[in-house]
Amino acid sequence: MTRHNPMSLLHPASFRVAVLGALVLTLAACGGGPSNPDSFLGKALMGTSEPPEPIDLTKFGPTVRCPPVLIQPGTESFSVYEDDEVSAFSLKHQATIADTAAECGSEGGVMTIKVGVRGRVLSGPKSTVGEVPLPLRVAVTQDGETVVYSELHTIATDLTETETSRPWAKVVENIQVPDQGTLRILVGFDESAS
Repeated sequence: MTRHNPMSLLHPASFRVAVLGALVLTLAACGGGPSNPDSFLGKALMGTSEPPEPIDLTKFGPTVRCPPVLIQPGTESFSVYEDDEVSAFSLKHQATIADTAAECGSEGGVMTIKVGVRGRVLSGPKSTVGEVPLPLRVAVTQDGETVVYSELHTIATDLTETETSRPWAKVVENIQVPDQGTLRILVGFDESAS
């Protein structure tokens, strides 16, 4: 009569799963399971039962909150017409502001600001191929009335016969203003400069 070892009937992979399951149950019975960080298994999985050290936020320096970036009402678009005839049929091109962003730092009572502005320019019925200058003004006001920074930036982009619509972007860095009062960053097209 032939005798079979019951363990030889198990597939090697099934045998490993059975042994691993028995080991986990044994460890869980000894120490309370992996949900207990002070158990043997909890320490083995987490590496330690010591709580993490708190982060010292002073090492990162003071948090600087940027003033809001506002598009000056009435300056969010810039249109150029042929022969100054304002009509849809005489439009050469039109630019718009779509998005703004800012980063700020402050040291010694001076705020340093970096402003990004982006948008799109679209050709019109009287469009000409070539460079399209866009007059973008960036300003910073203090307490709603005092202008502490103002500068005109000319953005040059090109329109071609095949590209009648193009994105544009401008980043203005190292704007330095007194860090006091209520500051506002204003952006917009300055038609008086065109």
